[in-house]
Amino acid sequence: MPGRQRFVRRNPLEASFEILLGLALAVASLVPLGFAVVGLFGLMADGLKWDGLLVTLFGGLIFLWCAPTSWRLIAGRPRSDGGLLSPAVIGLAGISIAAVGVFSVVTHDWLGLSRGALFVTSGISTVMLAWDRIRRRSLEPNRDR
Repeated sequence: MPGRQRFVRRNPLEASFEILLGLALAVASLVPLGFAVVGLFGLMADGLKWDGLLVTLFGGLIFLWCAPTSWRLIAGRPRSDGGLLSPAVIGLAGISIAAVGVFSVVTHDWLGLSRGALFVTSGISTVMLAWDRIRRRSLEPNRDR
């Protein structure tokens, strides 16, 4: 039925691991929330400064991602297209991982080549995973949008 959440029957061992992981993520999400609140107070006290604005923005964005993700883990409610993360988040993570690898090669010359190659190949495979999820989603014939 459209508009209703889909519940998945879970193995008790897997469910307990997912619940513990969701609780850990919920507790960990309080750290970026704290940064966002401190940055907001800093913006109100000192006026507009770039560092306070960036801390507030990134802290708030990370918290806004962690809160629903931890709830999905605790409640056992996957996304409507399956999985825990959207393909866009997976793709951005892959691009970021590959960028770290390129940065490692550029800043450390030959010493960073092996680490950089590992990061770049991991980033590329993560982007390919996201692309596969997008392709698979577009091929589903009877999916409610």
